Amino acid sequence: MVQPSESSTTNEDDAGTSSSLDSYETVASEYYDEVKHPTCADFRDASASLLRKVLTTFQPWTRVLCETGCGYSLLCELFLNGYPHPDLRQIDLVDYSPTMLRYSTARWTHSCVTAHVSDARSLPVVSGSVDVLVASLGDPYNDQTFWAEVGRVLTPDGIAIFTTPSYDWARAFRSENERSVAQFQLEDGRLAQLPSLILSPDEQSELIESSDPKLVLEDQFDFRIRQLGRPRSGSKVMPERGSDASVVTCYVVRPA
Repeated sequence: MVQPSESSTTNEDDAGTSSSLDSYETVASEYYDEVKHPTCADFRDASASLLRKVLTTFQPWTRVLCETGCGYSLLCELFLNGYPHPDLRQIDLVDYSPTMLRYSTARWTHSCVTAHVSDARSLPVVSGSVDVLVASLGDPYNDQTFWAEVGRVLTPDGIAIFTTPSYDWARAFRSENERSVAQFQLEDGRLAQLPSLILSPDEQSELIESSDPKLVLEDQFDFRIRQLGRPRSGSKVMPERGSDASVVTCYVVRPA
């Protein structure tokens, strides 16, 4: 089998992208197959590690959570499999792809979990109601409209945790004309063209902080190849870049 040409590994379709691009529904049935798509698995592991790092530093707040582009939910893995919080009231899971969303709904039927088929740019939650918003590998919808939604839904003391394949990796792996497109080779040989905008840290910071309502970038940090240990066979995280090269970048954002 030909391994995937994965220019990005993300969970949610971009409903506002040109019709010339495919949706994540196209790749959903095999997205989590670690043999077919080892790069996806390595990026998910990296994103999970970064998410865990941030969440464990914020103990008192966790009441209402929202994960957009959730696919197989990392929030549910953390909060319903051994990291429960006594104040947890609600986890809203959002994905534009019904098939991706079913990875979560088939696994978690907890009373606090509500699933929504919806675009990240139009979240089906009340304004100012979300204590923690997670967008794991959120490059498919990384635009001004999404960040405006982040500002709309967060509580005044809430946080958003946004991870994306790192710019250093994207710059090494992608050509200049692939800057906003991910290529995903399916098992049947088809090549899916998927939306994916990976920005430099300065560009990402500017995008976040130019949002309305106003947001502030509080912190950012990287997950590095050495932290993966040994990338999966066939993974395209490009270990030849060196053990300290970044794989995934995390941005922690708050309302201004």
